Parts: sequence; C-alpha cells; structure tokens
Amino acid sequence: MANTSEINGIYIPKFLVYTLTLVGIIDNTICSFSNFIIDLMLSIALGRRPSSNIQENQTPAPIEPPLSAILIREHLPSVKFSNVVRRNDGGGDEQAPLECAICLYEFEHDEEIRCLKNCQHFFHRDCIDRWMDQERKTCPLCRKSLVPVDSSRREFDLHLWADLYPDGCFNNNED
Repeated sequence: MANTSEINGIYIPKFLVYTLTLVGIIDNTICSFSNFIIDLMLSIALGRRPSSNIQENQTPAPIEPPLSAILIREHLPSVKFSNVVRRNDGGGDEQAPLECAICLYEFEHDEEIRCLKNCQHFFHRDCIDRWMDQERKTCPLCRKSLVPVDSSRREFDLHLWADLYPDGCFNNNED
C-alpha cells in the first residue's frame, strides 16, 4: 500500500493525488496570467496604468473631474512654493510646512501648491486636485470645507447651480 494515500478512510493512488495537485497549480497559474494580460490590454486601450499599480484602499481617479472639483479649483489658485516661503520669511510666527500631507514628499521651491483658504494647509497642486477629483470637498487634514463659508461660498453655490442647470430651472431666492 505504499503507492496509495488514505484520505478519510478512502485509499487513493498517490499518482492521482499528485496529478490533481499539478493540474490545480497549472490552472491557477493560467488564470492569474490571463487576468494579468486582460488587465494590461484594457489599461493600454483606456490609457491608464494597470490596476495592479493601484493600492487596494485607493480608487482610480475619474477620467473627467466632476464639476464641483473644477469650481473649487477656481477658488483655490495655485502658487509657487518659493513665493509662500518668501512671504513667511517676513518675520511672522507661522512657518510654511515642509511636506505635503497627502503624498508625504517635501515641497520643492519650484513646485506649484494650493493653500486652502479656510485652514491655511498647503498641498501639492496635483495631490489636492486628485483628492477633489474623488468628490471630496474637505481638507484632508482637518476636514474643514475647501470653499470658505462666506460671501464666496454663495457665489460658488450659484455658479455650481448655474452650470448644472443652464436653462435657469433652479430656485434662486435671496435669503
């Protein structure tokens, strides 16, 4: 009985166990490879990186940014980091941050950044733009609104509604 294996009281030839194991390994390899090839072909056809490069907790950015993100970008102009550093060197107590809290890379002097008006946090322009492209409308650090809650907020809301309803089908009552 050296050529058999006992599994739950049933004697199975070792050759059959080895063959089924090998078939399972080959099947698993073929499925993984074909999924990789299909993912690679789709990413090339759609002009994106393969999904294996995307972290599991991260969703891919939409192809076209949402309207709210475009309008928020209009309210948050980008500036060179060197201009912010120069402004803070004037003797004020506040110091410019050294790194972006989203990507954790240090700011370079020639990089474009966005300063949030409500909380004065700084981020690389591309980092905060990707954040907004995911329909996020708050600061990644403190969760304050990206759009200031003052007269510009009302202007932002009116602009958003006017773009969403170009025929003027929304209620624009003055409070």
